[in-house]
Amino acid sequence: MKIKTFTITLGMVAMFVAGGLWKTRQAADTSEQCYLHDHNHDHSSTGAHQGNPSPADDREQVYTCSMHPQVRTTDPDEPCPICGMELIPVPMDDDDLELDGELPQLRLSQRAVALMQVRTWPAERREVELELPLLGHVDFDENTLRDVVVQTPGYIERLEFNFLGQRIGRGDMVAEIYSPDAVSAFRELLLAAERGGGVLTAARSRLLRLGVTEEQIDEVLQTGQVPRTFQVLSPGDGLVRRLDVRAGSQVAEGQPLLQIADLSTVWINLEVYERDLAWLNPGQEFSFNIPAQPGLEFTARLDFIEPELDMQRRTLRARATVDNIDEKLKPGMFVRSRLRVPYTMNGTTPATEAHDHDSHNDHAQHATTPDSQQHDHNHEIEPSGPPQDSQMPLLIPASAPLFMGRRAMVYVQIPDTERPTFEPRKVTLGPRSGNSVVVVAGLQEGELVVVNGQFKIDSELQIRGRPSMMAPEGGAPPAHHDHGSGMDLPDAPDHDHAAPGSEIQQLPATPRFQQSLGRAVAANFSLAAALADDDPAAAQGAAATLLELVPAVSTQEMDEETPAGWLDLAETMEESLNKLVAEEDLNQQRRHFEIFSNALTKAIRTFGVAGLDTPVYQAMCPMIRGRRGYWLQPQQIIANPYHGASMLRCGEVVDVLYDTEND
Repeated sequence: MKIKTFTITLGMVAMFVAGGLWKTRQAADTSEQCYLHDHNHDHSSTGAHQGNPSPADDREQVYTCSMHPQVRTTDPDEPCPICGMELIPVPMDDDDLELDGELPQLRLSQRAVALMQVRTWPAERREVELELPLLGHVDFDENTLRDVVVQTPGYIERLEFNFLGQRIGRGDMVAEIYSPDAVSAFRELLLAAERGGGVLTAARSRLLRLGVTEEQIDEVLQTGQVPRTFQVLSPGDGLVRRLDVRAGSQVAEGQPLLQIADLSTVWINLEVYERDLAWLNPGQEFSFNIPAQPGLEFTARLDFIEPELDMQRRTLRARATVDNIDEKLKPGMFVRSRLRVPYTMNGTTPATEAHDHDSHNDHAQHATTPDSQQHDHNHEIEPSGPPQDSQMPLLIPASAPLFMGRRAMVYVQIPDTERPTFEPRKVTLGPRSGNSVVVVAGLQEGELVVVNGQFKIDSELQIRGRPSMMAPEGGAPPAHHDHGSGMDLPDAPDHDHAAPGSEIQQLPATPRFQQSLGRAVAANFSLAAALADDDPAAAQGAAATLLELVPAVSTQEMDEETPAGWLDLAETMEESLNKLVAEEDLNQQRRHFEIFSNALTKAIRTFGVAGLDTPVYQAMCPMIRGRRGYWLQPQQIIANPYHGASMLRCGEVVDVLYDTEND
């Protein structure tokens, strides 16, 4: 049985207080910020709601919530139906009277710009080198692996190496073998020694084919004694990697006794997603580090790229061979790498991963031409400006774009205006390089983009019911509000109506699969807890554990229609986890976590989960970059992974996805 728990948390109380303070400051600073451009308005009103229109204004005043700008009503006494806060008047200035086809613009005073801490940066062209983060592990160099093989049937009377990891040297005895064929060949050797000539040569050759060494043959000829056993010697130096037999075992011709691995060289195997293949070429140099060896930086060159993708992981391996004389690199160690490649806009180096769009589908979109960029009457924000075809890419700070699903937008300051004026601009982004991101289309060189304060600008447009990032079509105020029917609300984004995946139809899955998925869910709790504790290092470790568990979820026994759905979700989770492991900034880790968590939640709702010893609660925070964010936790007490200690208890439990009592 599913239950829902709704609690008013300290975080929500803080949100209400912040909204009240915002209202007070907004009312006090209305004239300074020049929100009202009609000087006939009465700014000296001392009523409960400052900013009411003067009698000369025939437009009816509309009120909204500072925390939920989609709320619209003409009743000043109606509280917000979502949070209960007192409503504030929607500014009614000349900017609200837009012309069809024009982008919404927001004009502010210098004081307002200072209070909002708005900062801008020019779009600039310059050479850029992209850093492609790759994850992988250390592996044995398969060219150095050697099997010690028995070349004649027999029995093992003595085995010198009995456990894995033992160090072995060239020429060391591996085992003593009793073989009737070898005993017979030794007798023939002694008889042939009496005759000499070609018969002796043939007898020696037979023993060599049985695996007996020249030294052992010479010893038998010197002593004249037929030995019961002969020795199998190691062909090289290394460690025992695999042990195939035990003392007393019967062996057949060609059967391996053990495998030796030489660690003087090792392979670095990097996992590469198919969208990143365009950046890779054999011979490229890259650097990597090992978390188990902090402070050490290694370099290597790619010497092989696998020709076939792993169908489940949607990755392939790129490989480098590195010297490991001191054996600091141990097979199985986790590797973090950054491959640096030059980026050009001439088409010879295709664009790959776009900047993180808070969605797993973050590929760069194709640039549009000026002829295809038309603004329709609903003021949908479209890219403007010609596509960039210069050899040097156009770059803006990575803090400038706002993202909503696949859409990316920046706020641009209009030059040569009496007061600071800003307009939204849809842009197509290429890959990110350090603290900058490539702009494929939508901007021109020298234009000033807002790098700080853009959320405040976007919120102000939302409050005015204007097109913005969160509401591309704007929000027209209602003509009338009926007290008896409740407040009319404009449509919110799809993800704001319900928790991710709440309407998904469950598909059949085996108990084995559900239990395997349950292990990944349990590991997810550690990741969410690390983010709630503001511990980026612990979050990286938990994500690395999940990277091992997610691919291990079995799809072999599921219905034939189901694996494709699971593979898509698994790819999303692995991609987000890889980014999280490679990211040290806590805020960026939380962005990747949200994508992972939504995919994991969808997997639970689609396939079910089993084998957990704790419930799985789905929690929600209403204040994640202007929208709701969800996560999974094993307890009802909120521990918010998106805000950590600053708003640890902000949120509420909205669903129970798994109950141990009903398992």
